[in-house]
Amino acid sequence: MAEYLPTSTVLCDICEDRKMKALKFCLSCQRSYCETHLEPHLRVAGLKKHKLMDPVSNLEDYVCQKHESPLHLFCRDDQTSVCLICSVKDHENHNTVPIEEKGEKKKTQKDLQQMIQDRIKKIQHIKQSAEVRKGFYTELLEMMEEQQKAAEKQEEELIKELEQEITELKMRNTELEQLSHTEDHLHFLQIHSSQCSPRNTRNWSEISMKTNESLETLRRSLTLLKDTIDEKLTQTVSTELKWMQQYAVDVNLDPDTAHPDLIRSNDRKKPSGLSGPRHSGQVQCRMEPQKIFKSVSLTEDVELSKSKKVRKPSVKRSSCADEGKSELLKTHEMFKCVWSVLNQLTPQMFQPLMKQMTELTINTEERLKGVVHLIYEKAITEPNSSEACANMCRCLMGLKVPTTEKPGLTVNFRKLLLKHCKKEFEKDKDDETFEKQKELDAATGEEEKQRLKEDLEEAKDKACQRLLGNIKFTGELFKLKMLTEPIIHDCIVKLLKKHDEESLECVCCLLSTTWKHLYYEKSKPRMDQYLNQMKKIIRDRKTSSRIRFMLQGVVDLQQANLSV
Repeated sequence: MAEYLPTSTVLCDICEDRKMKALKFCLSCQRSYCETHLEPHLRVAGLKKHKLMDPVSNLEDYVCQKHESPLHLFCRDDQTSVCLICSVKDHENHNTVPIEEKGEKKKTQKDLQQMIQDRIKKIQHIKQSAEVRKGFYTELLEMMEEQQKAAEKQEEELIKELEQEITELKMRNTELEQLSHTEDHLHFLQIHSSQCSPRNTRNWSEISMKTNESLETLRRSLTLLKDTIDEKLTQTVSTELKWMQQYAVDVNLDPDTAHPDLIRSNDRKKPSGLSGPRHSGQVQCRMEPQKIFKSVSLTEDVELSKSKKVRKPSVKRSSCADEGKSELLKTHEMFKCVWSVLNQLTPQMFQPLMKQMTELTINTEERLKGVVHLIYEKAITEPNSSEACANMCRCLMGLKVPTTEKPGLTVNFRKLLLKHCKKEFEKDKDDETFEKQKELDAATGEEEKQRLKEDLEEAKDKACQRLLGNIKFTGELFKLKMLTEPIIHDCIVKLLKKHDEESLECVCCLLSTTWKHLYYEKSKPRMDQYLNQMKKIIRDRKTSSRIRFMLQGVVDLQQANLSV
């Protein structure tokens, strides 16, 4: 009975009849292997260098969609994963690091842990400061509250006493009012004298609320609080100083590097003064400098004495720049060298640059694919370089390396190059153009539509330039016998069938490049068929005048050839 496997399980890509569960995924081979088919990667020396990881179902997340190469690097500047070719072209001079670099992961994890610990300590410090501040404020508030209560109590007593005196004074005033209406003057004088006699009342003009004293008390409290805070800060600084002192180290002054007039202390830890004629306090006679005469012959060899105290570096530097680097970094450096050579490539510099290319170590399939891709991209994106790039390909045509999947077999430069040309030629739609069109169809705002429309036109122009560059490069390869004649005829037939202006422009470009090598006695009938189709397109006038002029230029090549 077959073993049940969940839908999310990744299966082996090599198993034919019964698919087994994959154990590892190889980034170099871009295949998943079960335990049986993984065995060569654990045994063969060449396969041991491949990068293995746990099997994944979302393979597109681990492979560059543009170059179909594993995402080995991470660009810190753009915060994205890139392949080796991307790092040389699109991310040149960016800060890139290997994704699988364990030291970087550990360092990042260690930094995060340290950041966590620092923040925990900061929280504790803030809490301690809050507790101290709370204690200070509580003490101050209690003191102010006591003073406030005492002042309120005093105010209440004074108000109560004043209200009592007011009541008594009102009663006396009422009695005097009644006496003012009596006719008995003797009785009035007796009562009046008793009412006007002095009573036990305060002189309230001398009593006032001493606000200044309250402010002075508050000022003294704040001063006391400041002194307490300063004392706490001094204790904190002392604690931190003790913590720092545990990392203190003894520093001894080196007599070989110190100034000769410097006087060191007995423990050799600090300078205690300067010695010598200028610092001894005694007047020294200025000595005349001695003149040294030495006759040296300009024709004889002069023997130099060997220094006794020659400085020797503690670490011996290696003359080889690649020593100690991983295979990934070596491959990355090699791609940089290739791209640098291509950027300097001119007919005048071809020979020395070609020599540099042949000296590179291209011994793996990944490196060979990268070199082919870089040369191909240079040729189709810069049509003026297509002829020089084709000549370089002609020199590298015999280069071959073992395949990653089957170590017994080899893959050669020419096969990989033709695969690139064929893929670009047979591509129906450019991926970037397709995505831009989808964004434009989904857009709603007018400004957004206008912007996306401009981006779409730019993407279409870029795709058209790549197509023309590929056609021109294909023609240059054919002229150097790297492509066969049937391949060129097949391209012409397919382009003429489409009848769109881009295809017709490609036909004109291809025939203009290869005309002298295609128009001979044996192939004349076939070439005449192409010319008749082109003449018909010109007569129909369904294309733009620019395309008709280009077609007419190719037709004129036949007349020029016949006249010769």
